[in-house]
Amino acid sequence: AVVSTQSTGKYYRSLQINKSSKIISVVGTNGKGSVSNFISQGLMASGKRVGLFTSPHIFLPNERIKINGKEISDKKCKELSKNLPKNLHFFAFMFFIAMK
Repeated sequence: AVVSTQSTGKYYRSLQINKSSKIISVVGTNGKGSVSNFISQGLMASGKRVGLFTSPHIFLPNERIKINGKEISDKKCKELSKNLPKNLHFFAFMFFIAMK
């Protein structure tokens, strides 16, 4: 069974994401990865701390989550996955790890 959208919404709200954090969502058919990386590099060059969440991964799920250009470690991924709602589908699971 998959967790309902109501449950995932409740969990998302419980993350208490810093309201001063800026989120850029890149959508469309082609070029999302390139555009996202370009924006990320530009923000880092201007001294910003940047988190990047992309999908899909090529080799390892850790590729999806980068902080200032560095993939999160297996240890950090495991640590952040604790206390997540059970039965999340994979994308939601990785998204919630990235938002922590």
